[in-house]
Amino acid sequence: MAGPLRTPGFRDWLAKNEAIQAFRRMRAGSDLHSKLIGAGVDPGLLEQFLASDRSRKIEGASPDARACGRKLGELVERGGMVAGGAALRRRLGARPSGDVDVFFRGFAAWAQATLETRAFPAIDACWFEREPWEAFDLAASCIAFGKDGDSSCPECEQALSAGVCDVRLDRIFHPVATLGRVAKYGDRWGFKFPAGKLAQIAALHGVAGAVVDRAFVHAI
Repeated sequence: MAGPLRTPGFRDWLAKNEAIQAFRRMRAGSDLHSKLIGAGVDPGLLEQFLASDRSRKIEGASPDARACGRKLGELVERGGMVAGGAALRRRLGARPSGDVDVFFRGFAAWAQATLETRAFPAIDACWFEREPWEAFDLAASCIAFGKDGDSSCPECEQALSAGVCDVRLDRIFHPVATLGRVAKYGDRWGFKFPAGKLAQIAALHGVAGAVVDRAFVHAI
């Protein structure tokens, strides 16, 4: 990246990452620890986390598909929303993929879900404040489902209808990853992307080479 982005989206992303790092550095008895317990986060799971290596996932954990399905169902029933690629696959009638991102509103709910899913490599707990897709860079991925049904943003519905997917320039946090997703969504689902925006990403962030070439295959 040529320089830090100064958009509201970048600032929100940065603030969340700082909060996540504070969670991983948390000490027993700290203000954050007390606040999470006060918000209903399981004290036993917190204790286990603090006594562990604090990795996102427990090394070697490999629950079977039935256990993963039960856990996912529990998370959704409790208000979690599956968003992004897994929700898009469901909308398009494709077979489920191995990995699922489940989004929870607010830091405490995310912390609880994170602790619960450390033994589930295929389930990642994520955090949102307004909409599950608030940090997503491709319009086609701005779709989610939960216990109350499906939801999406208007730009996602337009992409699904027209086959042309917008790129949200104020949500470009990792430009190489964004261009990689452009190539993946183009290859997998046949989406086309605005050439001007792809060129803007490459120029603004100094990205060149194969990743740009693969993305521009799907430019329009």
